[in-house]
Amino acid sequence: MARLENALKTGGTEPPSIKELCDLVRCSEKAVLEHLILLDREGRAVKIKADLFYAPQPLLNLQEKLVAFLQEKEEITPPQFRELTGLSRKYMIPLLGYFDQEKVTLRVGDKRMLRKREGGASKKKTSLKP
Repeated sequence: MARLENALKTGGTEPPSIKELCDLVRCSEKAVLEHLILLDREGRAVKIKADLFYAPQPLLNLQEKLVAFLQEKEEITPPQFRELTGLSRKYMIPLLGYFDQEKVTLRVGDKRMLRKREGGASKKKTSLKP
């Protein structure tokens, strides 16, 4: 599991794919996914979608950039997010969906806005909310 965790950290804002992780640790996709899900439960990785996992710190860095941008500009489009982060569509679209799901942003048409904070805690223990 440490090799998977290190690979995610090393991947930074563009972590390796499941296939790349399988090649790295010489395990089946099922075994890699099981380990990644365990890392997610322990807060050592964050599941963005079924086949995309991030190390917590690079994800937090992206979230902080996004929140700072939205605090200044009030809204962001996918092309602006791409320009802000330098990410390819492969990572950008799932991340925007993740931030919507985690109630960091609110999607309005093609734009995202900073969601107003409510007093409650997140349902996910590994929440990256500031």
